[in-house]
Amino acid sequence: MFLANRDVPMQVPFPPFASAQIPYSQQACGQSPNGTNIDAASDCTPSGYVCERDVKMNDVIGGAGTKANKHQGNQIYLEAVSSKLGAYRATCMEREKRKIVRDIQQTICDGGGRFLRKVRGSSNYKIMCDKEVIEKIQQCFRSAARDRKGRV
Repeated sequence: MFLANRDVPMQVPFPPFASAQIPYSQQACGQSPNGTNIDAASDCTPSGYVCERDVKMNDVIGGAGTKANKHQGNQIYLEAVSSKLGAYRATCMEREKRKIVRDIQQTICDGGGRFLRKVRGSSNYKIMCDKEVIEKIQQCFRSAARDRKGRV
């Protein structure tokens, strides 16, 4: 793995982005998949950050705009939300709504996707923690509920 100086390899004591070691839903906010604290100043390291070139097609990119809207992972995500919108609106039980949100999160993760948000002033992305992902999905449902036509 290479950092800013592309000629000098960086030794990594564990596999980069080893999220398979800790299930995505068990990762804590502010911690990387290996359980260490995330340093906001780090640049494209295996501690919870992803270089722009390492964004996968099934990843969900946070943010607005053409890049996020046209990304394949975001389209899959929006289709999943759209397919569950009726059930989400129909229930008033918080437990059922949480289950629907978790199902969408699991759909993306099972497809090999991650939820990412852009790091300001950088071309890197940060892997969202479980809490951020849940808030993102809930916000998407709320936005669709406000839209009279139910578009996501």
